[in-house]
Amino acid sequence: MSLLTVFTVLVGLLALGAVRCEDETIGPIFMKEPPNRVDFSNTTGAVVECAARGSPPPDVIWVRADGTAVGDVPGLRQVLPNGNLVFPPFRAEDYRQEVHAQVYACLARNPVGTIHSRDVNVRAVVQQQYESEVNNEYVIRGNSAILKCSIPSFVADFVSVISWHDEQENSFTINGTKEGDVVSQYFEAEVVSEYVIRGNTAVLKCNIPSFVSDFVKVEAWVDSDKTEYLMTDDIVVNQFYEAEILKEYVIRGNAAVLKCSIPSFVADFVKVEDWIDEEGTVISHSDNLVVSQYYVTEAENEYVIRGNAAIVHCKIPSFVSDFVYVESWILDDGQIFTKNNTNFQDVVSQPYEAEADNEYVIRGNAAIMKCEVPSFVSDFVFVEMWMDSEGGTYFPGNNEGKTSCYIFPSPFILFLFTAAVLQEYEARVNDEFVLRGNTAILKCIVPSFVADFVHVVSWSMDNETVTADENLDDISVVHQNYEPRVTDEDVLRGNAAIVKCLIPSFVSDYVQVIEWVTDDESLSAFSLNDSAGNYAVNQFYESQVYDIYVIRGNAAVFKCHIPSFVSDHVHVISWHDSESGEFLKNEDYVVSQVYTVNLVEENVLRGNAVIFKCLIPSFVTEYVQVSSWIISEGDDEAEIQLNDASINREVVSQAYTVNILEESVLRGNAAILKCHISTFVTEYVSVSSWIISEGDIEEVEIQQADSQDLVVSQSYTVNLWEENVLRGNSAILKCHIPSFVTEYVTVTSWIISEGDNDELDINIDSDSSLVVSQAYDVKFWEEYVLRGNAAVLKCQIPSYVSEYVSVVSWIVSEDDNDQEVKINETSDLVVSQAYAVNLMEEYVLRGNSAIVKCHIPSFVSEYVSVLSWIISEGDEIDEINLDSDKNSYEGKYLVLPSGELHIRDVGPEDGYKSYQCRTKHRLTGETRLSATKGRLVITEPIGRVPPKFSSSQVGAMFIATMDTPFSLQCPAQAFPVPVFR
Repeated sequence: MSLLTVFTVLVGLLALGAVRCEDETIGPIFMKEPPNRVDFSNTTGAVVECAARGSPPPDVIWVRADGTAVGDVPGLRQVLPNGNLVFPPFRAEDYRQEVHAQVYACLARNPVGTIHSRDVNVRAVVQQQYESEVNNEYVIRGNSAILKCSIPSFVADFVSVISWHDEQENSFTINGTKEGDVVSQYFEAEVVSEYVIRGNTAVLKCNIPSFVSDFVKVEAWVDSDKTEYLMTDDIVVNQFYEAEILKEYVIRGNAAVLKCSIPSFVADFVKVEDWIDEEGTVISHSDNLVVSQYYVTEAENEYVIRGNAAIVHCKIPSFVSDFVYVESWILDDGQIFTKNNTNFQDVVSQPYEAEADNEYVIRGNAAIMKCEVPSFVSDFVFVEMWMDSEGGTYFPGNNEGKTSCYIFPSPFILFLFTAAVLQEYEARVNDEFVLRGNTAILKCIVPSFVADFVHVVSWSMDNETVTADENLDDISVVHQNYEPRVTDEDVLRGNAAIVKCLIPSFVSDYVQVIEWVTDDESLSAFSLNDSAGNYAVNQFYESQVYDIYVIRGNAAVFKCHIPSFVSDHVHVISWHDSESGEFLKNEDYVVSQVYTVNLVEENVLRGNAVIFKCLIPSFVTEYVQVSSWIISEGDDEAEIQLNDASINREVVSQAYTVNILEESVLRGNAAILKCHISTFVTEYVSVSSWIISEGDIEEVEIQQADSQDLVVSQSYTVNLWEENVLRGNSAILKCHIPSFVTEYVTVTSWIISEGDNDELDINIDSDSSLVVSQAYDVKFWEEYVLRGNAAVLKCQIPSYVSEYVSVVSWIVSEDDNDQEVKINETSDLVVSQAYAVNLMEEYVLRGNSAIVKCHIPSFVSEYVSVLSWIISEGDEIDEINLDSDKNSYEGKYLVLPSGELHIRDVGPEDGYKSYQCRTKHRLTGETRLSATKGRLVITEPIGRVPPKFSSSQVGAMFIATMDTPFSLQCPAQAFPVPVFR
C-alpha cells in the first residue's frame, strides 16, 4: 500500500470519527434491576421495582418469558408509569396461576437499543391453615429412634422445623446441647479368646454392644496381672533371631546380588545397615563400589544425501552403559566437538531462498503474509524483518510501517459498523477433462474476497442460459487426448528406485500400465505379463561383521550386516573364521570348555528327607545334564544311574511313631480324631484302619475301605422360644435343633394347640394355605389442593393385610347423595372445571411467518384441544377448521396438527385482524371460544436483521403417535426473510 493511500484512509476515518462524536444518544442502562425471585403472601402483596436511564429516556415495559407484553389485571396486577410492577393483596379465591406464578422480565428500550433484565420468578402464597404430624415409630428398647415431622406439601417449601417438644414440655432445638438428650445405658464389653502358637502374634478384639458402639471406644487394655496397655504405647517382645546369606554363583566379571534373609517374625522391625566381608571390610549403604573394566566404544557409519542432516550414534558396551556417557566427538582431522560448543564452523552453510506467497485481500481489510523458509534450514532461520517493494521495512514489535489507526478520542463510545467495498471481480470456470458419455461437473471459481456475497444464479453455454434449478438431460462422452508422464527420481547409486507413471485423473479409471520402455533401445521392454517378470540389477556390495566383546567362557553372537539396498535378496549361507574354517548354517558347532560341577552342603533334621542339587555353570547348562549319582562311605562307593530300569526307587527304612492327640469336645457334639504321622514319611504312610477299644471290651477295627456309614444314636431335644409380636402383625416361629444333629434332623410338621381343644397338625408338604382372619381398619388422610388442580386420594391399608386386601370401589358423598365409583368400570369420571383460553400478542417482522398459539391452562391441557381458528376484520369473519383440506387464502393460513395457526408472509394488513381459537373438551364435549383475542404486532425492519428465534428455549421433547402427522416448528425471523432447510 502506498503512503498516499494510507493518508487518504486516515483522513476519511478521522472525519467519520468527528461526525459520530457529535451524537449524544445513549442506550438504556438499568438504574434499579429487579431481583431474580419475588415471594409474597396474598395478605401483603408485593412491588417489583425497575428503573432505567438513557438518552432519549427509555420506555420501561414488563414482558413474560415468551416475550409477550404484560398488561393490567384489575385488582391483581398493575404496571405503573415509573416502571414498577405492583401485585396488590388479594383474596385466596382470586388466585390466578398465570398472574401469581409467572416468570416476568423488565425491558427498557429507546431508539439506540433495548436491554432485558434477569428473569423475575414471581410466586404468591395463599395463607392457609395447616397442621404438622409426627408418625409413630416402633423401636426395640435400647436402639435409636428417628422421628419425622410430616408437613403438608402445599406449604413444605415455606415451613421448616425449628424445635421438638415432648409430653413433659421439654424443648429440643436443632442447635441445642441440653443434657438429657442422650440416654445412659448399661453395657458390658467382651474379649473373645484367641488360640495362638507360642511365639506367634495374637490379635485380641474387644466386642462392644451395637447399641452403644457409636459412642464407646477402647482407651486401654488390662491383662490378668492388672498391667495396663495404652493405645499410645509400643509393646515389643524381644526375640532371638539369626540372619542368613544365601550363596550366589556368578561368572567372574559379572555383577552379583546377595540377599540377607531375615526371619519373618522380625522382618517388620529389622533392616540391613551394613555388609561385612570375610576380611572384615564394612560396606555401608552410602558406599559406591565400582570395578574398573576395559571397554571400547564404536561410531557406526551413516549414509546420507549431501546437504541433509546426519546423526551419528556412539555404541557403548552394555555392561558399562549405565556409567559411561559421551563428553565430546573427534573428527579424523582432530577437530573436537563438545556438547556445549557452539562455534560457527560446526554448521554447514547452504544457499537457500525464502518466498512470500501472494495474498488477495479486500482493500481496507487486514492481510497476513507468510514467509516460507526451506525445511532443511527452518530450524536455524527466522524472520528478522519484512520489506515491501518500495523499500519500506517492518520489524517485529515495531509500530513503524503499520497502518494501525487510533481514531476515536472518547473511550465511552464504541462504533460498530459493517462496510463493503464494491470491487471488480471475474469468475472463472476451470477446464474439466472427461470421457465422452461420462458426467462432467463444472465449477465456477469465485474470488475468495467476494465469495460470501456472490452466488451462481445461472450458467450460459452456446447462447443458451441454464438456471441453477434446471437439469441437463444431455448425456455425452468426449474422446480426449492425454499423455502419461514419468517423474524423475533422485536416488543414491546402489539403492533401489521406484518410478511412477502419472496418468491424468480424468482417464485414470480406464487407463493402466502394460509395460515400461527405457531410453536405451538395446534394452527390451519390461512387460507386467512377461513370464520373466522379475527384474534385478546386479550391484556391488560388501557385508561386514562387527567386533563383539564378551567375557571368556560366555556365548557370543555375531551378526552379519548386509547393506539395506540388497538385504531383501541376500542371505547368509556360511561363516568363515580367520583360520579358513567354514561353518555352515545347518550344522552344530560346539567349543569344548573346562567347567566344574559343585554340590552344596544340605543341613537337615534327622529322619527328614533331603534333596541334593548338582550346580552346573550357566555357560554349559544347555549342553550338560546329570547321568548318575555316586554315594561313598569310607572305601565303599555306590553309583545310582538315572536311566537304570533295575533300580526303581532308593528308599531308606526309618523308624517312626504315629500319635493321636486328645480332643476336647462338648457332649453330644461331633469329634474328629486326627492321626499325626511324622513328616519325613508322610509321603509314603497312609491310614488303613482305626481301632476303638474301651476297657476290657473287645476291640473294634474300622477299615478305611469299608463303605458303610457309622452313625451313633444320640439323645437330643428340640426347643421353641417365645416370640413377641405386635397384634395384627405376622409372627415367625423357629424350631431350634441342636447343632450336632442339624445335618440329620428336619421338621416334618407343626402342632398347634389351645387349652383343651383338639390339636391341629400342619404338615410341611401340605398344599393347603392357612389364613387367619384379623380385624383391620382402612383410613385415608385429608389432602390439601389448590382449586382447579388435580387431587390424589390414597387409601391407607394396614401393612399386615396389604398383601390380601385391595380397593374395589370409592364412594363419593355430598350431603345425602352417595355415588359409588368402581375400579373395574370402563367409564371415565370427569369433573367439569371452569377454565379460560387466552391468546397473547405476537411480534413478527414484516414478510416473515407468524405462529399464533392458543394458551390452554395446564390442568385441562390433556383433555382440551384446538378445534378451529376464527379470523375477524371488522364485520368479516372467517373460520378455519383443523381438519379442513382447503388452502385458506391460497395457503396463507395453515392450522398445524398441534393446534397452532401458521400465517405466511405477514404484511401490514394482518395487523388489523384479530384471531380467536375454538377449543373442545374431549371428555365432556364442551366447546368454547378463547376469552381474549390475539393480534399481530408487525415491526418494520430497519436494515438487515440476522436470523433469530422468538424464544430462548434450549431444547424440547415431543411425543407423537405412529402413523399420525406431526409438525415441528422453526419459529425464526430475519430480514430478508430466511430460507429454511
